[in-house]
Amino acid sequence: MHSAEKYTSFLAEELRKVLEIDLPNNFERIFLRHVSLIGMNNYAELGSLVMLECLEKKAQEKDIDCDELLRIVDRIRHRIVRQAHREIPVDMAKNFEVRGIRSDINPERTVLLRDILSKFLKHLSPLQVFLFNYFFIEGNKDKKQILDSLNISQATLYRRLEDIREAFRDFMG
Repeated sequence: MHSAEKYTSFLAEELRKVLEIDLPNNFERIFLRHVSLIGMNNYAELGSLVMLECLEKKAQEKDIDCDELLRIVDRIRHRIVRQAHREIPVDMAKNFEVRGIRSDINPERTVLLRDILSKFLKHLSPLQVFLFNYFFIEGNKDKKQILDSLNISQATLYRRLEDIREAFRDFMG
């Protein structure tokens, strides 16, 4: 049995005890379907948030039936998905190095440019570092891909890129 399945069985049993209701027979299958939609590694996050919301409703003396429980699971799954769409690969931004820059004319210029850009990047948010790398270092022109992956509007993207340009101008004095 996979750890997500074990956790789901445990969660179902705890929800039965806490809510004092009979869960639908297919609750575990429904929960695992929701987990599969957000990634199998997120089963504990989804389960703990569901349990927390159920406990809060119980503390407020609100009744939770099976339908309400399924709505809670669905609502929290959507919240996790929305949050994931707003985030960028922060690890990539944190570990970003300026290595795509080279100068065939003068190696000392390359080192100087890397130092300047590394200092500049420390002042940017992870999203700005990601966009700076994607558009200015790698030279990508495909805005549609980045709009879809970050789930932002074209206007927001252009504002963020202009913010980066302005920050760079300010940084350079």
